[in-house]
Amino acid sequence: MNLNNAKILISRTDNIGDVILTLPMAGLIKEKFPKAKIYFIAKSYTKDVVATCAHVDEFINYSKLETHSEADQVDYIKGLGLDLVIHVFPNQKLAKVCAKAKVRYRLGTINRWWHLFYCNILPRVARKRSKLHEAELNFALIRRFIKNPYLLADIHKLYGFKKPVLAESVKSYLSAEKFNIVLHPLSFGSAREWGQDNFKAFIQKLLDNGRYNVIITGTQKEADQFKHNLLLPFEGKIQNTTGKLSLEELVSLISHADGIVAASTGPLHIGAMAGINALGLFITKPPMHPGRWKALGPRADFMVHAANDFSLDSILRIKPDRVMKVVESWGKIQS
Repeated sequence: MNLNNAKILISRTDNIGDVILTLPMAGLIKEKFPKAKIYFIAKSYTKDVVATCAHVDEFINYSKLETHSEADQVDYIKGLGLDLVIHVFPNQKLAKVCAKAKVRYRLGTINRWWHLFYCNILPRVARKRSKLHEAELNFALIRRFIKNPYLLADIHKLYGFKKPVLAESVKSYLSAEKFNIVLHPLSFGSAREWGQDNFKAFIQKLLDNGRYNVIITGTQKEADQFKHNLLLPFEGKIQNTTGKLSLEELVSLISHADGIVAASTGPLHIGAMAGINALGLFITKPPMHPGRWKALGPRADFMVHAANDFSLDSILRIKPDRVMKVVESWGKIQS
């Protein structure tokens, strides 16, 4: 099928990290079919992440669209004149809307029963037990149209990342002289976490070294959870951005930092996509292991406690000294 002049909708209506690992799909499509117009539909809070992708022509806010009646949603989708919709993240309501809008080609994995009613292209892509990375699984959905020529280590080249200008509101958090390192202690429940005690010991090592400008990120709700362990003990010695940044500001801050350490979270993937040093801390147990979810980027890396430790709390046994050794090998990013 020639998609060179097609209007294509990529649907990924879940979380930031998942959305980021779907953006290379837009790059792969554009590389093969440069005249295609790509729409990306996602939740409103991911808009500023999608905006960094040069391959996406238009963002559609699903959070707003789903507040309208089904009939209005159908009319809106019909008005786009789409040739193909790719349901990367299965969304039964949106699949039904696209079917009613009579989008010519509607692609969704056969592993979701409702796609049998609403989709007419049904690739068999099973994610749960797969050894492939999430980005590779996304590519597997469209292999009918495009064969993936990229090794996993090179997929980051398809991000089409447009580095945002440094927002005035975050300039004061960054240092021109020191190494700006972002720490994102919690994961909003999306991943196993390294633990506050480990982060506290790690922060102290960074401060003792004297080379680092430590920046803590997170929501206000997350800050309330680690306030007494990570914020108050280091008050005046670290940059506390928790609860203060919009996603647009967070993307700007991370993009202009030098490194980030986090579990498998959206901010980790933002850092990797932006090309800064990014260390992800993982457990080894499938499907949460780094083989499936590691961040993709030219300076991205990951760490587990031990390859044969499949326990859910194995991440807690990663020693701050090990993390510090990796961070000390990083170079400052040249603006």
